[in-house]
Parts: sequence; C-alpha cells; structure tokens
Amino acid sequence: MPPPGAIPPYMLKAADLLDAGRHQDAKSLLMLSAKKGAPARAFMLLALACEGLAEREAALFHFERARAADPRDPEIALQSADLLQNAGRIDEALRVIDAFHRSSPPDPALLMLRSAILAKSGRAQEALAAAEDGLRILPGNIDLLSAKGLALQSLSRYDEAIAAYREGNVGMRVAQALQELNDIYNVIDEARADVVRAPREVSTHGFLAWAMNYDDRASVAEVTAAHVAYGDAVAAKITPDQRWKCVPIPDRRLRVGIVSPDLRQHAVVSFLRPLLTHYDKSRCEILCYSISPVSDRITQELKGLVDGWRDLPNAAEGVIAERCRDDAVDVLIDLCGLTRGNKTPAFGYTPAPVQVTYLGYPNTTGLRTMNYRVVDAITDPPGSEGAATETLLRVDPCFLCYTPLVGAPDLQERVPARDRPIALGSFNLPMKMSATNLRLWARVLEALPSATLLLKHATLSSQPIHDVLLRRMREAGVDVSRVRIVPPTKGYFEHLATYFDMDIALDTYPYHGTTTTCEAMWMGVPVVTLAGDRHAARVGCSLLSVVGASELIATDADDYVRRVVELAGDPVRLGRYHSPGPEGLRARMLASPLCDGPRFARSFESLIRGAWKSWCASRGSDRA
Repeated sequence: MPPPGAIPPYMLKAADLLDAGRHQDAKSLLMLSAKKGAPARAFMLLALACEGLAEREAALFHFERARAADPRDPEIALQSADLLQNAGRIDEALRVIDAFHRSSPPDPALLMLRSAILAKSGRAQEALAAAEDGLRILPGNIDLLSAKGLALQSLSRYDEAIAAYREGNVGMRVAQALQELNDIYNVIDEARADVVRAPREVSTHGFLAWAMNYDDRASVAEVTAAHVAYGDAVAAKITPDQRWKCVPIPDRRLRVGIVSPDLRQHAVVSFLRPLLTHYDKSRCEILCYSISPVSDRITQELKGLVDGWRDLPNAAEGVIAERCRDDAVDVLIDLCGLTRGNKTPAFGYTPAPVQVTYLGYPNTTGLRTMNYRVVDAITDPPGSEGAATETLLRVDPCFLCYTPLVGAPDLQERVPARDRPIALGSFNLPMKMSATNLRLWARVLEALPSATLLLKHATLSSQPIHDVLLRRMREAGVDVSRVRIVPPTKGYFEHLATYFDMDIALDTYPYHGTTTTCEAMWMGVPVVTLAGDRHAARVGCSLLSVVGASELIATDADDYVRRVVELAGDPVRLGRYHSPGPEGLRARMLASPLCDGPRFARSFESLIRGAWKSWCASRGSDRA
C-alpha cells in the first residue's frame, strides 16, 4: 500500500496512457481501480478519459464525483468548468468556478476561464471586468492578461488586446488577433516569431503554414517548406501504427471515412453534398466523423445521406484515430487540412491504410502519412508534384463539384452597362486581398475612371477591420472614395441578391475565391481571375475553365487589367453572361461537369478505388 500522500501507481499509469492518447485503455484501468474513497484526481483522470472518448455525459458525472471528493482542487474545478462550457452549459460552468472561489484563494487559470466563458457568451464587458478584477488580485499574471486580451478583442478593441497579449508574452494570441483584423503581413511576421519561440509546437507551425497561403511575397518552395515543417513537428510527437483490420481485397465494398469540423452550415458542404448524394452504396459505405461541437439542420441532412455518423466534438487526435481504426476504415479522407478546428495530426497515427486530403484546404498537409491529395490538371498541372508531400490524384476536368443553389433569386434582365457606370466587386475574405491584388485593382479603377468597387464580407462590419482594409488599399494606390463597403444582409437570399448590383467580379490573388466564384457565376456575374503558380492561385482557373469561360483567365497583371477593361467596355458580352438564358453563366454552370453530381461521384469513386488497389498490390493481394 502506498504511503499517505503518495500517488497510487494505477493513477500514474493512467496519466501516462492519457498522455499517449490511449484514452480507452486509461478508462478501462480507472474503472477497475478508482473505487469509492479513491483520490479525487483519480475521478478527474477518469473524466478526462471519457472526455477524450467523446463520452460527454460520463465525463461530467465523473468530474462531479471528483469535485465532491475535493472541492478545493483548482485543476478539477478548471477541467470540469471547461467541459461544461464546451457542452454549452455556461451557467453551470460559471457556478463551478464561483463555488471554488468561495472556499479557496483566487486561481489565475480559473479566473481566466471565467472571463473567457463570459466573452464567448457575448458578455464581453463582463469578461473584461472579470479579467481586470483578477489582475488587481494577481497583477501581471499571464493567464489573466490573456483573458483581458480576449475580452478586449471581443469588444473590437484590438490595439489594447494586442498590448495585453504582448505584456503577458502570450504565445500565438497576437498573431490570431491580427488575423481577425485581416492584417496579412503582420500576421505572418508574428507567426514566424511564434515558431522561433516554440520550434517544437505543432500549433505554431500549423498557423504559420496556413497563413502563408495568403502571402504574395512567398515562393511556392517557401510555402511548401512551412508545411513540411508542420508535418515534421507532428511526426516528432506521433508514432504511426500500421495495425489495421482492413482486408486487402481490391474489388470489395470499401469503407470510407470522412473527418471534418465543417459538417454543418459551411461553404465546404456546397462541394461535399454532391458526393454524399450520389455515391454508389453498393460499392462503398461512408462514415462521417464530425469533430465540431456545432450541429444544425445541415448536419441532420448530411446524416441522412451516409451509412454511419460519429460525433467526436473536442475528441483528442489519438481518440479520433482509434475510433477510425476500430471502425476498420479502408480509406480515410481529411476535409480541412490546416484550417481552423482541424484534427489533422490524427492522420499521423495512420488509422487507415489509405489516407487522402481533399477539398477544404488549398495546399499540402505536409504529413508523410497522408498518402494522397485530390486536385486536377489545372490547379496542379504535371510538374507541380514537388509542392506536396502527398501523391497527387487528379479528377478532371475539375476537382470540385458544386451544389446548385436551390431557392436563389431568379436572374433578371439588367440595365445595359452602356447606360450607367460599371460596378466591379469582390465578396471575398479581406485576408485574401494581398498587396499585389490591391495594386491590380488600383490599376483597374484607374483605367475605368467611372467604375466603383463593391466589397462585402461579414467581418467588414467591424470598424477596426474596415479601417485596416482601407489603410492597406490606400497604401496600394486604390482611390478609396470609389470603394463601397456593402453592409451585412439579413439572410443568404438577400446576400445573393446583392450580386445584382455587380457587373464584374474581381478574383483575389494569390488565394483565389472558391465559393464566392461559384456564387457570382450562379448569379450571372463573370469573374476575372489571375492565374498563378500554385494551387490556391489556380482554383479560379479550374472553375472558369470547366464552365467554358476560360476567356476570363488572365496570364499576368497587364492581361488582368486588359481583360477587365475590355469586358467593362462590351455591354453585349456582359449581357450574355448576365442573361437568364442558355448563354448565361448560370445555364453554363448547370450544363457543365461542375454541377454534374452523378458524374463527379463516379470519377471520385474511381480515383479512391485506384488508390485502394495500389495499397492492396503493395500487400501482395490481387484477389477480386
């Protein structure tokens, strides 16, 4: 029996198992050992194991046991309140924190969490007051300075938020605040500094690699190197495990898994829905692994399209990997790359023999364990293989398939462009508007002295974000008196109707639009794009080519300006694009492979089947 105060060996072993991502093993051990009268932290470890397995109610039950055993343990209170707020039980989370502080000295991490919960709940002013109250008790505390910064950020007081983060030397918070401001180059500079400060941290490498997709100054080799560094950081912490339950029979029915935080109201669904609607259920089954805590009507619709669904909100990467491995997934597809909410390191555990990244991210993942990346011959032409750690699989003529927008406004006849000034526009994320991009737009406006430029994005309703964009536009030579920021609209129908105010859409560079390009074309608005030297700068080229509008693709800056000016001066041609008839862009989209879901599903299935057969061949199997 261990001496009084000593940690029982089973708890030490359970903690090691949790650190290794072996949540099921930790749970099994603790269920056997953590009996009545066990230390409070044994119940906490059991709760953490259940939380990692996405068993939320069980985790909450065991946290309650832990708090009852020791109501003065700050770590138990912290972990318990954090799970409650992730479950949307905000008032209960706040009560746990307040109950702790009624009987114990102030705890910085709990005070920080209290402020963060208030900020996320839309109570930013209360969050700021809570952080400042904590700093009066514990001046200079890093956790509380971080909480203060988050509260100020929620109030759009970005300069003060950044000052608080800098005072506390709070990791990636400065870069993330600058990202919210869409301040591209300062984001990248801060992200680089974060990597220097924490060279082994996966998240810092991932954030830098993601941000570099927007950098018009970086070469393809530099952007690729940042992604490879991310992959190396993952590999340094995760050991692949090639013990699979899959049987290598080339032509059997395949089990395909899809991992994403975006299986909800999200742009990704516009391109995923055709595949889920039209895949051949006799040839493959699809299991979706939703790693978002958000569920909505779109989630329910998608659940009805597939064979299986796993909700894994807040699950650890190792748990996601084990769930996929236990499900005997043959081909596992990542839909988000390095975007927000990703759990891409789960693929480092190799939970499936064939691993594919597709759709939600415009670059390589950098993971050596990710076998394939789905692209097309325009986004990634032959010769671009060196920019990916994965083998490229090409779906031609376009790697995307778009869901036609049911319920969108009907196309209408427009006032001919000859009878009024031309309206140019972009509804893209301002982060995509690089200096190169803005200089191009300045040249276009100079060449079309009566034209206006319409910009619309939800973030531009924030005055500081609006001001940063206008500052960057002035620096690039844009006459901002001719720029009109369109306010947010009530709903999606009203958003789409705003395209009737636009004659020509201007694509961004070097990170093209995707959903915005499809929306514009669906509403009859031609999109002029500049072809670049990387996937992100060629998606617009693929979309325009597949609908038969390659005449809108420019090869260099001069060509971009020329094509916009020529189109603006040709009202007959503009009218054809805008037309609700067969020459219009909406009709061309509908008649093209871009909106042919059954065709795309067959092509995608063929690609996946080929990848599976390659793996089977590598295992020495050619059985049918």
